[in-house]
Amino acid sequence: MPDESGASQTRRSVLRWLVRSFLSLWGVASVGVVFSFLKTPKLGSAVARIVPAGSFSSLQVGEARLIRHGSRPIHILKVSEREVLALSAICTHRQCVLDWSPEREAFICPCHAGSFDATGQVVSGLPRRALERHRTSIRGDEIVIYLS
Repeated sequence: MPDESGASQTRRSVLRWLVRSFLSLWGVASVGVVFSFLKTPKLGSAVARIVPAGSFSSLQVGEARLIRHGSRPIHILKVSEREVLALSAICTHRQCVLDWSPEREAFICPCHAGSFDATGQVVSGLPRRALERHRTSIRGDEIVIYLS
């Protein structure tokens, strides 16, 4: 009989080990599911990178439109009958929202009077970097901005 109880103990310990291993795998998987649920989604998703910017025909050449896109506003500037530029509307000096001046054909920072030309290059003032430029396309009459 000692052989049977020894074999029984061995089987029990093996089964106990298998059950504990199985349950610990379930625990690890559960933690992974909870973590993936709680983490924030990537901001770089395709939907967040495509921004509709309104009608192309409603803009006149030399006119700019401010597109509010979360914390990253964008200026659309119609430079010709077939082309628009999309530039960041945030000053590279102190992150103020820029205004378009059609008389000066420049983006002006209301905070420290820095200015950028129509292509986003620094003309004067405290900013040292050019404005971020975004790729655009025209689909039918709709302007579409592709954020990088």
